[in-house]
Amino acid sequence: MTAFLNGPTDPAHLGGSELALVKEYGHSLGQLWAALATFLGPPERRQLVSPPDDGQGGDGNGDNDDDGNNDDDGNNDDNGNNNDGSGNNNDGSGNNNDGGGDYARRPKHARRGTRQEGFVDSSKMEIESSSPIEASSQSTLGYVHMESHALAEGPEDDTLRLITCALRHVLYFAPPNNEPNTAGAVIEVRDAKIRLAAITGSHSLVAVDDGGLCLRKPLVLASHGDPQKPQRLVYMTANDHVLMLEAKRRLQCFQEGRPIISDSCLAQMTCQALTWKFANVGSYDSIFILHAAQNYFCFLRFDISVDYLGDIQSEEPELFLNVYHTPWYSLGQKGGRTYFADTLCSIMKWAMS
Repeated sequence: MTAFLNGPTDPAHLGGSELALVKEYGHSLGQLWAALATFLGPPERRQLVSPPDDGQGGDGNGDNDDDGNNDDDGNNDDNGNNNDGSGNNNDGSGNNNDGGGDYARRPKHARRGTRQEGFVDSSKMEIESSSPIEASSQSTLGYVHMESHALAEGPEDDTLRLITCALRHVLYFAPPNNEPNTAGAVIEVRDAKIRLAAITGSHSLVAVDDGGLCLRKPLVLASHGDPQKPQRLVYMTANDHVLMLEAKRRLQCFQEGRPIISDSCLAQMTCQALTWKFANVGSYDSIFILHAAQNYFCFLRFDISVDYLGDIQSEEPELFLNVYHTPWYSLGQKGGRTYFADTLCSIMKWAMS
């Protein structure tokens, strides 16, 4: 766990291959750093190698000048910015303040970010101060450079890959999973996306998560007196929603450079939590969701009581849904990785209690 918290020993390693990282750091951490490099490694790591120059001054689709820009497209790069030949970044800042962590990168070209209006500032939501999602102000994100964040955008699966690698590493090496009693209950990553459905009154709720954590408990299968079938220890799923994942390709909303949860994303996660609770009325009231976008993450807890389920089905609902969330953190920062591990350990202990 110390190696996980400290991060790669050399930032240059994030430019290497997954094979090289696995050989350097081992299977679990090597895959994790390779997934992190997707967002925080050198920009060239995500680019295709250009074909060799055939000496004809181009590939037949338009003449290229010496620096690789197409001459017949108005000197615009693929981000819509004008290349005046100066090679200067057009944002004028000269600084890369992307909050991405220890290995954040500078975008090659400036790209204007789009500010989305009409969303709720998640910083105004109440933050629960008790375990297992206790906020830590010492390692929260500051200003996020929206242009570099946009340039790192890729498939949603890239976010899922990183977050599940981080989850697995913590589950493998942190308590209570790493304790000697291997015959006890364990928390594991659930890669499969689960479709949730519930009917309440005249409404039907349907939601699909992006995976999560599940609780598995050992069950001894009896031999029933057959000597050819000895007793077997089989781990069966006791709870497939210890935690739900909600992954996005990028952060969706900012306020003064700080990420906040948008109305649409909060509504999506609320639907997931409500649907699960309606389908499991007799179960616990707290539903945890890990919300991730690239290397950024936050935890949410929805406290949904049976009284609330009854109230929202009435003609004039009076109760409020209690939602607690942490600030945003980055897996690219030591403080973010520390908070990630601490919170997961608390959730594991809660689920096993």
